Amino acid sequence: MLEKILSEVFMHQNVIGVDICGECSLSEPPHELMEDEKINRVTNEILYHFLLSYFSYKK
Repeated sequence: MLEKILSEVFMHQNVIGVDICGECSLSEPPHELMEDEKINRVTNEILYHFLLSYFSYKK
């Protein structure tokens, strides 16, 4: 779903940069922090590969 939303934005806007953020709070309990970091890492990787393929395709 996020990929579809981003594709729509990129089709209608001149995107000059992207910032992948959303880091976890270090004040979380350790077990929650570990799970949140895993989710964040996977999400960042998916976004990175989507953005890389999208912008490579546009060239």
